[in-house]
Amino acid sequence: MVFQPKTYSVLLVSSSRKFAEAIRELLPVTDYWPVRSAGSEAEARRLMLENEYDIAIINSPLSDDSGFSLAEDISSGSDTAVLLLAPAEVYEDIYFKLLPSGVVTAPKPTSQRLISYSLRVLAAMRERLRKKAEGRRSVEEKIEEIRLVNRAKWALIEKRGMSEDEAHSYIERLAMEKRITKKAAAKTITEELALFY
Repeated sequence: MVFQPKTYSVLLVSSSRKFAEAIRELLPVTDYWPVRSAGSEAEARRLMLENEYDIAIINSPLSDDSGFSLAEDISSGSDTAVLLLAPAEVYEDIYFKLLPSGVVTAPKPTSQRLISYSLRVLAAMRERLRKKAEGRRSVEEKIEEIRLVNRAKWALIEKRGMSEDEAHSYIERLAMEKRITKKAAAKTITEELALFY
């Protein structure tokens, strides 16, 4: 595989050691690292609480459950791209059940080639999810900045008798003079005013 600038962390969930070892051979450390393994749903849920993973591969059934709800929960509750390998006899039902959650499903038995293709699909999904998460963070940061600036403006209005325009200009001037963001300037102002009053 061509060198990639980033690697994808993987959670591999399988009760079968043989299957897990076969999948690990398809996960070169140049592209997939670290790779953590879980032998049961309970262990996988514990690992998901401890770390975030880019990709989860679940070999159904697991020793303590089918793995279907685990796949659904991981996909719905995180930005992890999920592949569920389901027994052929239940594959169609599971595919339609998990489709709305965004879980990629494949029937078992399967081939290394199909798994390799699925890994590429999961990597593409993960990149899309990563970009969406970055966009959400950017919007949240902007909202937080607006809140802090408004809080500082109202503190200046109440405690220093400034007009709203004067307070806004004061925050912008302080940010320029100290070469800090408006958010940092607003935080400094609210902290100083809280100390003096």
